[in-house]
Amino acid sequence: MRRAILSVVFVGLTATLAAQTPGPSIRETASADGRPSIFSKTIDTNDTTITYTGLVLVMRDGTKVSADDAIMNRQTGVLELSGHVTMTFPK
Repeated sequence: MRRAILSVVFVGLTATLAAQTPGPSIRETASADGRPSIFSKTIDTNDTTITYTGLVLVMRDGTKVSADDAIMNRQTGVLELSGHVTMTFPK
């Protein structure tokens, strides 16, 4: 089985965790200054990476990228998406 990997660079992206919502949880790292919003079932973070697991959705300016999982390097701002990666552009 081939594994699709897409690397996306978001210059200056420093994610901050948003508050959890009740019920089936989808968590988000949000931005207020034009950076992409990233949603997933779980988010784990440490000093160097942020790991998104399950139903990852990245949105910015109407463009949507979805994947099974993603890992972001906090130093470089590179987000590596893996498993069933799709991209949808606004019409």
